[in-house]
Amino acid sequence: MRRRKRRLRIDRVLICLLILVGLICIVRFTIYTIYGFKILNQAKKGETVKLYHDNANLWKSTVKYINENMDEITYTYRNYTVTMDSSYFKKNMNVKPSTENKKITNTEFLKQKGLYIKNNNIMGIASKIKLKLPHYLYKNGYVDLYGIDENGNYLLLESRKKVDDKYFTLNIYENYSNYFITYVKLESIKTTQSYTLTEGETKEIKVEFNPSNATNKKVTYSGYDESVITVEHGLIKALKAGKTTVKIKGNDMSIAKVKVIVEKKKEKKEEKKEEKPKVTQGEDGIYYIDGIMIVNKSYPLPDTYNPGGLLPEFMNAFNEMLGDATSDGIKLWIQSGYRSYDYQVGLYDMYVRQDGRDTADTYSARPGYSEHQSGLAADINNPSSSFNGTSEAIWLKENCYKYGFIIRFPEGEEEYTGYKYESWHIRYVGKELSNKIHEAGDISLEKYYGIESKYSN
Repeated sequence: MRRRKRRLRIDRVLICLLILVGLICIVRFTIYTIYGFKILNQAKKGETVKLYHDNANLWKSTVKYINENMDEITYTYRNYTVTMDSSYFKKNMNVKPSTENKKITNTEFLKQKGLYIKNNNIMGIASKIKLKLPHYLYKNGYVDLYGIDENGNYLLLESRKKVDDKYFTLNIYENYSNYFITYVKLESIKTTQSYTLTEGETKEIKVEFNPSNATNKKVTYSGYDESVITVEHGLIKALKAGKTTVKIKGNDMSIAKVKVIVEKKKEKKEEKKEEKPKVTQGEDGIYYIDGIMIVNKSYPLPDTYNPGGLLPEFMNAFNEMLGDATSDGIKLWIQSGYRSYDYQVGLYDMYVRQDGRDTADTYSARPGYSEHQSGLAADINNPSSSFNGTSEAIWLKENCYKYGFIIRFPEGEEEYTGYKYESWHIRYVGKELSNKIHEAGDISLEKYYGIESKYSN
């Protein structure tokens, strides 16, 4: 007896497919609902919002709550944590910063590899981004952060010792849309072979680094006779007549040696009153006192002066200070460094429109009169009165002189500087002068030199 073949029932196949599609839709809807409730609860509790997709595919009610009830939102997506003004947060916006590992070749780098953070919609609205570093950067312990301006110039913004394990928090700076995080290995160091001092005198040991943009420039000093000299933060202090040798060791294990001769101090029969040097104007149009650049309301910089960014001597000293601050549990970064003449024009005009000229002159410099244009000054962490009294501000005030910095506008010195107290504004003057100003009571540069800071009109 022949068995009949069973025909494929199209209607049954379609029913199975519809059931399968329905189950998939139910599962997706359930996951989306659970996900939506979780995100909304995280937002209401003020927690970091965890996103699972590179688009903010959230409920409209969640986005509305974030926009109306939160000042800022912090969210995570994979290896990124982004903090931004909540008013910018929109449904279905791209939440992923754009990064890539690449090698840079220009005058500063020779095929230097690093993490390149490219401009995208997030970079324009975020206040800070925390991202995971690749192992080749993380293993070094130190990294440099470069900002890339609209002309493609790489400007060093921070030299930082990482303290958050493998993660780096990028604070978004003004005028930079692209960034480059890298590590440049120190190859060698060299210095002047000998120094001659008299008893009681102090001198700074000048160390040259190769390459000049090396990331970790921390050095140690050892091997000298402590009865003849002391060496702290690269500053030699002569104690008594004698000879000794200082061994300088860089992080690349290279060593330089410096001979130090201390001569006996000659007694003077008549002590002449020390005359402080006067302000002179160089051929470059810049004002100096004993080789120290002076920029205040009385002594402007030429509008054409442009060092291209914070000068190497500033960054070398800041890098040294940064390492010691980190060891003390203090986190420092440069919030605002070099500003061009043209940039200061816009900034000052904005403050004048906002508060009037007289008030603006108490906290903002007119174009050409700003120390930020010198490449030797910067605002640290948070340039506002809320920084006053913080552990970072206290540490900076008590320690910055050791590295060649001064608090440029000290508290109680307004009549000399012409500006209100700024605990965040530091100026590099070199270790010799910063120590003298510290010993004088951390006074202003104007009071120390006896000069004025007043606009002529």
